[in-house]
This record gives sequence, structure tokens and C-alpha cells, in this order.
Amino acid sequence: MENALIKVTALVVTHNRPRLLREVIDALWMQSRKPDSILVIDNCSDSETGALLETLKEASLIPFSALTTERNLGGAGGFAFGMAAVGYRKGHYVWVMDDDACPSATCLETLLELAIDENRVIGPAAVGHPPDDSTFCWAVEAVAGRETFREREHCGGPLRVSSLPFLGLLIPTSLLDRVAPPRPELFISGDDVEFCIRCKKAGVSIWLAPSATLYHPLPRLRRIALLGKVMWIQELPAWKRYFEVRNRIWVASHHYGRTASLLVAMGTVIRWVAAMIFMPHRLEQSRAFLQGVWDALFNNLDNRPFGPN
Repeated sequence: MENALIKVTALVVTHNRPRLLREVIDALWMQSRKPDSILVIDNCSDSETGALLETLKEASLIPFSALTTERNLGGAGGFAFGMAAVGYRKGHYVWVMDDDACPSATCLETLLELAIDENRVIGPAAVGHPPDDSTFCWAVEAVAGRETFREREHCGGPLRVSSLPFLGLLIPTSLLDRVAPPRPELFISGDDVEFCIRCKKAGVSIWLAPSATLYHPLPRLRRIALLGKVMWIQELPAWKRYFEVRNRIWVASHHYGRTASLLVAMGTVIRWVAAMIFMPHRLEQSRAFLQGVWDALFNNLDNRPFGPN
């Protein structure tokens, strides 16, 4: 598709982080190929965020709008809410990111070079801020050979991958009527993986553009070696741990069956042991692990015993 014919709405989800929100909007304004419009989903933030949004609306040279939710919907709910507001139409893309993302000036322009049809979604290299800007925030897995990459310099050119995070993911809105937006009930963690799984089932390919850069804080990961296998556990507060555990098991069960969910549950036990060794607040971490496993196995996705309201 001709890039000049493509319309792009930058969709940013925010919650009570006005400084970061200002930085990501500045980065959107500075794009070499600017988005055609910007939509901010304010996840029921306080008045400081509301005041900033009014200031940004007045200063923006790009059509700028903001919608405030009645409660915090999390990243998954915020993206779903925003995609519904943008609507589904041919030749229109939605460029999704959290408020702690910061696309480089040529990020969108580079992504659009891969937008040759509307049967693919395209993401940038989501990397740490300099000097860690070669390290992926989350490892990517190539479809061919199932090789996993943690450094973008090892990827070479554009790469078809299994999944990408909602960090600068460029999505044609025309495919959302058959794939559907992210599942709001996942709240945070794994909603992007689950969305990519549904894309692939619908015949949509996921492409990484390694030369497109989006900066994001690197997660704090601990490497665990056990019986010749390597696992990584992210350092998280208990409320985020709950969603990580619950959604990881639920996605495996929902898309790959009960056997897969049991295997993931076994991995979760190893992660729990590691958390008991490395993490503070062990009692809260244990509660998060146990509740997450329980709610995943019994499909209690409307439950939110941890985290913000």
C-alpha cells in the first residue's frame, strides 16, 4: 500500500504518569512521518493528568483527542477502548503504546516501510534507553527456526516473529473485525501475546522491524538455570505478579489446551521458588502466585483481588 494513502492514529494509554505522558507526546510530535492523529486513553487518572491533556490539546499541531475512562481498565482495556473509538476501516492503522514508551524520530516512518498490505502487524525494536539500546525489553522469537533473540544486532533485517509487545505495534484497523481487539479482562500482562496468537490464527503475520527504535525501561530479570533449562523471572510487585501468573496460564489453556496450561503451571512453581529466594514481601508474592493459578484454572478473569481499581 502507498504510504501516502495510509492514515495512522497514535493510541497512547496512560494512568497517573503525567511526566511520561508528556515525553511520549513530544516524541510523537517529532516523528519524521507524523501520525495523522493522536488519541490518549486516560485510565481514570487524577486531575494533574487531566490538566496536562488540556494543555497538550491546545499545543498540538496534529489532531489530538483524549478519552477518560470511568475506572482503570489496565493496558488491555485501555487499548480495546481506544481501538473501538478509532473504528475499523481500510487504509487506517492504529499505532499503540503505553505512556512509558518513547519512539525515536524515525520510528513510524521505518515501520510503514513494511506496511505492504493489511494482513500484517509490525512492531519496532523495543529496547532499553542508551546505553542499553541494543537489548530488547522482551526477547523475540523468530517463526523460522524458532530462534530467540535478546539483542537486536543479531536479528539482521525485518523478521517474522511469534509475538510482539504493545510497544509501538502498528495494527491495520481493518483486521480488527475478524481478530478483535485485546481482551479487556486480561487487564495487564500477556494481553499482547494473546492478541498476537489470535492474529496468527486468522492468518495475520507479525513482523519485527529491527531498525525502527522505541525506547522503554528494561524489565528487571533474573536468570534461573535448572536441569539444563534456562528460565527468566521478572522482578514484579505482588499485584503485577498476580496478573502475570494468571494470564500466562489462562492464555496457554485457552489457546493450547489443558496440557499446555499444566506445563506452564509447573514453570510457575519454579518461578515461585525463585521469587521466594530473590524477592521481598514473600507472603504477598505467594498470595499472588496462588491466587493467579486458581483464577486461571477456574477462568475467573473478572476477579481483581490485587492491583488498582
